[in-house]
Amino acid sequence: MKLERYLQTEFQNVTLFEDSFVGKELSIRLELEKNLYQLKDGSDDINFDYFHSVYEKSIALFEDIFREEEQFYLVTHVRSELNFAQKTATKVFHHLKHKNDKYKMEYKKKVINEEEKIIQYAVLLPSKDALDYRMLIKAICNQDFKDLQPRLRHKYTYYPEVFFVNVDRNIILNIFDDRGCFVLFSDEDELNGFRNVYKDNIFDDTY
Repeated sequence: MKLERYLQTEFQNVTLFEDSFVGKELSIRLELEKNLYQLKDGSDDINFDYFHSVYEKSIALFEDIFREEEQFYLVTHVRSELNFAQKTATKVFHHLKHKNDKYKMEYKKKVINEEEKIIQYAVLLPSKDALDYRMLIKAICNQDFKDLQPRLRHKYTYYPEVFFVNVDRNIILNIFDDRGCFVLFSDEDELNGFRNVYKDNIFDDTY
């Protein structure tokens, strides 16, 4: 099943081209680290304890959502002011372990307005073992800190957005950077169970 058809079937009106999952009925936002800060107190030095914690928690979250032998889509959006003919490559798909998976890639383009265009790349993978997801997740978390490695290339474009779509359990994970992630469900019971497990990490914007 193609990605867009899958999303229409399982998530009805949800599209990955929207700005975020904020306000979606079955979505939840999590913080990856609440007790530490990106920089050391009183300095501009990177707090590596913070990032090590973010890496561990985001990878553990991914491994919880994507279990062994579950299929999932790896999706990336490249937002660019360039013409579509001048596609900008990213390093997202360099993390595929099997080169043949690249030939299964789906491609879609969308014009948001005269100044913004989005190119969507998606590939269906048989399991998380087909992806070096640990390195990819670290690169996503590092995007706002140029001194950290690994990195994703984003020349001539906004930073690529990455989505992981579990097609067996109908869950979408979007880690947007080191601050947190959105998780979208198609089943309310699955959401409630997840909310109970991760209740201490739920983003609270009331303060």
